Amino acid sequence: MKRSKWIRVCLCALAMLALLCAPALAKTVSPNADFYYLDNANVLSEALEGEIFFANKLLYDACGAQIVVVTVDTTGREAIDDYTYELGNSWKIGDASKQNGFVLLLAIDDQDYYALPGPGLDSRFSAGTIKDYYDRYLEADFAAGNYEAGVKKFFEATFSRIADIYNADVTIEDAIAAYDAYVAENSAQTGFGGYNGTRRSEAQGSGYRDNEDTGLGFGFLLVLVLIIVLIVAMSKGRRARRRMGVMPPPPPPPVIGGVGYAPTRRVVHRAPSVYVRPHSTSGWSSGSSRSSFGSSSSHSSFGSSSSRSSFGSGHSSGFGGARSGGGSFRGGGAGRGR
Repeated sequence: MKRSKWIRVCLCALAMLALLCAPALAKTVSPNADFYYLDNANVLSEALEGEIFFANKLLYDACGAQIVVVTVDTTGREAIDDYTYELGNSWKIGDASKQNGFVLLLAIDDQDYYALPGPGLDSRFSAGTIKDYYDRYLEADFAAGNYEAGVKKFFEATFSRIADIYNADVTIEDAIAAYDAYVAENSAQTGFGGYNGTRRSEAQGSGYRDNEDTGLGFGFLLVLVLIIVLIVAMSKGRRARRRMGVMPPPPPPPVIGGVGYAPTRRVVHRAPSVYVRPHSTSGWSSGSSRSSFGSSSSHSSFGSSSSRSSFGSGHSSGFGGARSGGGSFRGGGAGRGR
């Protein structure tokens, strides 16, 4: 097989490998500015996001505990328990000394969910306790597609239990009151009629596309661009070698009827030209691009449900922002698959 054919075969194999391996490049989602929730699957209203946010602020101030709720379309090829574990540790949820973080992850298109407590809470949230909470607060609504209702019940029950564990004088009613006060203040400042029940805009910050997209589209695009660059470079190299006399001359003209035919050609010997590329600050190494593998700026995904309706566009300022407490996770938890 000629060298050029081998090169084409290798390039085709590389392209196929990129298609097969691209989903494995996906990373877990990253937190938005408000930290305590991330609704990439578009199933939560702003009212519930506000309740989760303000409840967590009260709880963290009281005992350092943090309960983070994340929804994604899919975890891709990664098992949901591994995905949740990686997410909890990368976000550093909970107090660094008490290790009292808690994560609830919903993968809507996968029809699965998983809850993971930090080491400081795992004795009070055993796998059996979490499964009981699923049966009482989450499973029926999740199976019926009422994701928000299930999340609300499960979050409130988990919040109350953690508040009791630390004897924290905080309640869900306090959180809802704080959110209502925020809505009233925001409405007075903007002149609009409030945002209760509307979904917050994706522009406030996001996490990876979720895993569904994270790294997938950009990774394939990068491989495709590299293939094109390689083909162009090889083509230029072949032309340059031919001009310099490195490449063999073309085959002689065919012989017709025993008589060779070749048009006369004027041969002019030229010295090989040298092209000096001007200096440029632009190019692939430019630092102006912020894209990377695992980027989470996109919320679309392969297999995402296009029929799932949103709660409408809300404001995009966020509730004021929050951050992790430096906690970590070591495993455990329970999922829908029991």
